[in-house]
Amino acid sequence: MSQEYLEALKVFGMADDAIKNAEYDFKGGYFNAVANGAYYACYYCMVALLFTQKVYAKTHKGTQLKFSELFIKSSIFPSEMSKAIETLFESRQAADYEFGKNISESDAQTLIAEVSEIYTLTYSYFQSLLAQNP
Repeated sequence: MSQEYLEALKVFGMADDAIKNAEYDFKGGYFNAVANGAYYACYYCMVALLFTQKVYAKTHKGTQLKFSELFIKSSIFPSEMSKAIETLFESRQAADYEFGKNISESDAQTLIAEVSEIYTLTYSYFQSLLAQNP
């Protein structure tokens, strides 16, 4: 397995941990923390797949743009994923930087569902890449 794929595998582990932390925060009623964790899980999924292409973005927006270019515009993933990524990013920004902004329980639940779907799709695709490049 190449170094890029090993790194991607580690980053997918980070994504899985971030989802578990978001679910834990949800159970505790920390909905703003859910937004942060859910976004970072999504970010890690994007970074992991970009590693497989030897692409290393320097910013969050750069990561989103390169991921969209390589994986969504090429129809590897559905176009709806772009909207979910943007929602996760905006929710995290609001929760972290808009003082007085609170993520609702319903919104937090939606964020977890969206990032769980992104994780499932991206990790499944990664596994298919592994099968092609052992």
